[in-house]
Amino acid sequence: MSDRVARIRARRPSPHRRLMRLGTCVLLAVVSAGLGLGLRLAVPVTPVDASFREVMRLYQSQGGAEGSNMAETSSP
Repeated sequence: MSDRVARIRARRPSPHRRLMRLGTCVLLAVVSAGLGLGLRLAVPVTPVDASFREVMRLYQSQGGAEGSNMAETSSP
């Protein structure tokens, strides 16, 4: 085996280290999903109040959007 090949193999992480990184990522994903679900169950959803409904009614009464002022999003 040449010296160059030995140096390349020495720099390459072993399959075991790659698996450890994958396992760490999966563990972090499961923990974050669990925390998200826990927060969703622990914190109650705030119902929509009357002032929010009034603002939405005001915006709806002004009419729909006439179009975009940007050429990228305007219809041809």
